[in-house]
Amino acid sequence: MTDEEFERGLREALVRKGWVIPTTVREVLIAEEEMAKEPPVELPESLRDPWEVIRRHPEVFGPVDCSICGRPLQMGECPNVNHRRRV
Repeated sequence: MTDEEFERGLREALVRKGWVIPTTVREVLIAEEEMAKEPPVELPESLRDPWEVIRRHPEVFGPVDCSICGRPLQMGECPNVNHRRRV
């Protein structure tokens, strides 16, 4: 077995286990094949709304709502131009 074959096999195993995000069409097909073997897992209610998860962790994701009016930020800025940071 060559180093290249070993690395390819190792990466495929990591993709199958879900430890590496698939990046090629082949890896996505492998990952989908593995997922089809298991029954779907239902997310807990607390994880079903991705924006709520992001809002609960501003230390990780940063702010997602304007601190003045509470409107959702667009591209990191409030839609109200009067609320945008002055640099």
